[in-house]
Amino acid sequence: VVGGVPSVRLGAGQTLLVPVLGRGGVPAGGVAAVFVNVTAVDPSGPGYLTTWPAGTAQPNASTLNYGDRQTVANGAWVALGAAGRIAVFSEAASDVIVDVQGYVASPSPINVVNPARLVDTRTGTRTIDGRFAGIGPVAGGTAIEFAVTGRAGLPATGIAGVMVNVVAVDPANPGYVTAWSGDGPRPVASTLNYSAGQTIANNAYIGLGTAAHAGMATIYADGTTQLIVDIVGYVPTGSAPTTLVPARLADTRTGAPTVDGFRQGQGPVRPLNVFDLPVVGRGGVPATGVGAVVLNVAVVDPAGVGYVTAWPSGRPRPVASILNYVAGQTIANGTVVAVGDAGRVSVSASTEAQIIVDVIGWVPGNAHALAPIYGIDIAPFIGGPPPLLLTADLVRELTERVAPYTSWIRTYECSGFFGGFASEAHRLGVKIAMGGWISTDAAQNRREIDCLKFQAAAGNADMVIVGSEVQHRGNQTADQMVAFINEVSAATNVPVAVADTSAPLLAHPEVMAAADVVFVSIHPYWTGTSIDGALAELQTRYAAVVAAAGGKPVVISETGWPTCGAVRGAAVPSQENAVRYLGEVTRWAATAKVPYFWLEAYDQAWKANAAEGPVGSCWGLWTENGELKKGFRPLFLAP
Repeated sequence: VVGGVPSVRLGAGQTLLVPVLGRGGVPAGGVAAVFVNVTAVDPSGPGYLTTWPAGTAQPNASTLNYGDRQTVANGAWVALGAAGRIAVFSEAASDVIVDVQGYVASPSPINVVNPARLVDTRTGTRTIDGRFAGIGPVAGGTAIEFAVTGRAGLPATGIAGVMVNVVAVDPANPGYVTAWSGDGPRPVASTLNYSAGQTIANNAYIGLGTAAHAGMATIYADGTTQLIVDIVGYVPTGSAPTTLVPARLADTRTGAPTVDGFRQGQGPVRPLNVFDLPVVGRGGVPATGVGAVVLNVAVVDPAGVGYVTAWPSGRPRPVASILNYVAGQTIANGTVVAVGDAGRVSVSASTEAQIIVDVIGWVPGNAHALAPIYGIDIAPFIGGPPPLLLTADLVRELTERVAPYTSWIRTYECSGFFGGFASEAHRLGVKIAMGGWISTDAAQNRREIDCLKFQAAAGNADMVIVGSEVQHRGNQTADQMVAFINEVSAATNVPVAVADTSAPLLAHPEVMAAADVVFVSIHPYWTGTSIDGALAELQTRYAAVVAAAGGKPVVISETGWPTCGAVRGAAVPSQENAVRYLGEVTRWAATAKVPYFWLEAYDQAWKANAAEGPVGSCWGLWTENGELKKGFRPLFLAP
């Protein structure tokens, strides 16, 4: 027996005792069981891992199965044993990873039991009571129904759902398994996915059937395979977590549907990009009162060896994985994830991959509400310099991530795929101020002006903005800007704005007079002002434009602070200063009723080689991979 947490590889037939209490957010006491993700890394041959409470007999059950040198993970509900530890056995020599994802308090209605075998279709095998043993492989396209209640020490009645580990053994061809109560039609969801000849396991949370299916569960095989089902826990009727008919919440594959059409067919998730997924109010999950969700996450056709991570949206990405894969593999794993900001969870894959997410249950609790800031600027040139190929999928991804945090989104361009930001913003309940990029290129200017007129007339934009810092760059005269503004105003009934820095606006009041709304860009960093004086400068310059605007509404169209780059005068770029500035601006704007837009949503790596230098690359609230930067999240939370 290997005790504690060894730094050496677990030998064949050895057992690892893992201390749990007081580690990884698990309390030091009052814990009955934990939900962990267990990974076998580079095993010396085919075999299996089993987890169970330390100090008790090793059960006839497996948590996961692996092939020679195959790295594979699975989730497991495990009751705590002696000294608050769990035991992990490996049949072959293997490195082992154990990540904790949740715990069950004591006392709790959730009953985590010693694993026991309920089904094993292989010839000559045994189950806890001899039932559903050796019945032969399940034919592709068929299902078997098996009894759950009254077996392995479970009560005969009063069970709402069970936690099980499902294993496909030596399938004849690629396919998937779906487990559900047996009530109603088979859901569009999968419990595990397999390749021909592959032995693979996954944990599942299954509601038990009613009426003719009372106390039973049903399992379907897409392709002929042997099946094993081990019981690891159960939940009494009326207790949490609540079981659901499995429902598909995300499927990035082209043409693949979800339960409500949301988060479907958008294409593979890029490496380490954050895939934010709304979960509350979908697939049977209530819109309020949800603390965590029970999910099945699958990766399809990944580009290389890697892993998937899932965590509450708005929190830092954890150093943990919920499943591991190799190139081209389709593999799934069950997990429990706390609900994060705006009722969402975040998922990422370390290599490009298609992602499928099914919800199978939920746990009561209170997710954090967000206090949105007024507006956020989106420049969507993620991962490369303009002109980047902007796709509808990227527009959707970028907008979905930003929308829960703000009331308005502002763009800098209008034509082409930029127009998609309007429909995405409205779909998500966010208003959009659509900008038209005005430069010295007459052909581009005509496209942008015509686009603004079209978007406004079509009702796609809530406001249109003619240009951005055009006179600051010296690209057009005041008379030319007035002509552009007048042309757009004559073609629409939505407000028409002009956006520039304070100096050209103050120098040309006729431009402000032509617009319905004045947008002013104010950046204390660029004037070399220290963080201590940054808010005061913002207030002073804003007040000067308000005084000169002739009663027109004045919006701060850009303000922000870089998180990296060179010191400019007394202005020091840093994450700490950016967080401080956002907090000070947000509190002042809320008190003084000043509308403002933060520059910008995402870091723009390409700007490091542009005229602004490295500092231009890191003004975002999110990294270019879509991860909310440290320290910003608390500023968004409602008090």
